[in-house]
Order: sequence, then structure tokens, then C-alpha cells
Amino acid sequence: MKMTFHNHKDCLPFQRLYGPLEGIVSSISYDSRNARKNTAFFCLRGTNCDGHLFIKEAIDNGASLIVGEDEAILRHFSYQYDHITFLSVEDLKNALSLFSSYFYRHADQALTTVGVTGTNGTAGIWDHEKELNFTNTTHTTPEAPNLHETFSHFVQKGLKAVSMEVTSIAIEQKRIDGILFDIAVHTNLTPDHLDFHNSFEEYKKTKLKLFTHTKKAVVNLDIEETL
Repeated sequence: MKMTFHNHKDCLPFQRLYGPLEGIVSSISYDSRNARKNTAFFCLRGTNCDGHLFIKEAIDNGASLIVGEDEAILRHFSYQYDHITFLSVEDLKNALSLFSSYFYRHADQALTTVGVTGTNGTAGIWDHEKELNFTNTTHTTPEAPNLHETFSHFVQKGLKAVSMEVTSIAIEQKRIDGILFDIAVHTNLTPDHLDFHNSFEEYKKTKLKLFTHTKKAVVNLDIEETL
């Protein structure tokens, strides 16, 4: 995919650009080990690791576009690699989600989408025939590039609808940013993931955010704790 980055700020809302104004992007990665020729590498910050530390490895593996939040680091690398485009963004997780949707041609919009949130979900990805062997670095809701790759696969297979678990962690980490579900479903709410959310009230507020991403909502009232 050939891109003129200034023309795509809606799907890649950057603040500063260093390097070439145009480039080719053939894949998306947030793991420098998986970068290859013309990969867009997103410097995700996790609990124990900062993707900015792996910029050189991503470039050595062929990345042509580096997207991150630390402008000083990106500017520093741009002096060494003037053939690489570096984009500084305010919110990397949001930018990753929006760009993933764009890169996979908004495949989610070609499907009827049902997002289900609750406690004690399931893991795995199935199409209408079998379980699929998609690479996934999370136990439940995939990171945005993997999620939109899955949508694209479903569209190519001719499927018309998809239902998926939307975890509170996925909501908080903005993996579903840019998606407008046709239906959002709340099944149940019990204390869980409090190591991540710190309190039950915070956990519940995060769940509520799903209903800002949907056209219609279905809530199970037949439980003790409801939203």
C-alpha cells in the first residue's frame, strides 16, 4: 500500500513527521521480531516493555515506517535513518486501531458485528467451518492489527456476520477504537481483572465504554450485578 502520509491523518493522526512524506506499507507489527520489508512498526508501551527500545531491530528487519509517542526518540533515529518515515502520535493505541482498520480496508464495516462483554469469556477464533490458527498475543480480544486481519479474512471467505468477545482490557487498551458494532451485548458482571482495573467500580466503568461503540445494546437484567 503506497501512502502519502499527510493525506491520511484521519487513519494515522500524527503530530510530527520526520523523513519521507510518502512510503509503502505492506504489513503492521507491534513486535519488532515480526517486522519485515515495508512494515509499519508501532512502538507499543506495555507494563514491562517499551516498544521504542526496539526501533533499531524493527528497522534492521525491514520496517519502513515507525510510529511512536516519544518524539525525542523518533527525531534521534530520524537523523540516522533518513530513508525511514517516523511519525509522532499523541495516542499510539488509538492510532494503531484506526490504522489497522484502514489497512484492512475497513473490513469490519462489511460485516454485521456483535460485540459481547461479560465475565469469564472464551478464547479462540472460529469461522463457519473450523477453528482458525491466527497468531494472537492475547488470550481473548486480539490486538487491533490481528483483529482487523481476522475481519478481512471473514470478508474474503464471504461471511456476513461476526460475534466476538470484547474484554474490559481490550476496551481500556483501545483495541476496538474505530469500530461501531451493530449490536453490543452485556451478559454479566462479577469481580474480575481487578489486578488491572484496581477496583470493581473502575472495571464496571470500562465495560460501559463498549456502549459508546454500538448502534444497539442488549443487556442481561437477569443477574444480581448489572451495569
